[in-house]
Amino acid sequence: MGRKDAIKLGMAVCGLGAAAAVLLASGNVARPTAVSDPRPLHGLCTDCGHHFRIEYQDYRKVIEDRREQSARHEPGGQLPGRRPVVLTCPQCMKPSALIADRCHEHDVYFPKYLADGARGRCPRCKPIE
Repeated sequence: MGRKDAIKLGMAVCGLGAAAAVLLASGNVARPTAVSDPRPLHGLCTDCGHHFRIEYQDYRKVIEDRREQSARHEPGGQLPGRRPVVLTCPQCMKPSALIADRCHEHDVYFPKYLADGARGRCPRCKPIE
């Protein structure tokens, strides 16, 4: 690339940068909005075995409530480690339900993540060797 081409490329980059700065300063840039997942999540109670549906918005509210609670007790307001969010089972009313995945082969729901943070798996599928 010649010197003239490098200068032209530099000017084009500067022009694009200036245009982006003007758009950001004017506030006319479309900001990402919170997208709610229309698909409901599934929960599974580890005590009574009850399978239920939970709307994504309700699940996000539980997470935000837990984050606010932890902010009072832990620096940074983060939940410690990668542990699954425990939900209250609507049937037995115990805080022992976890988000569930479905095994399409056996049509069985199982916890997506276990209490220790490990990935859950279908109880009927063969163990991975």
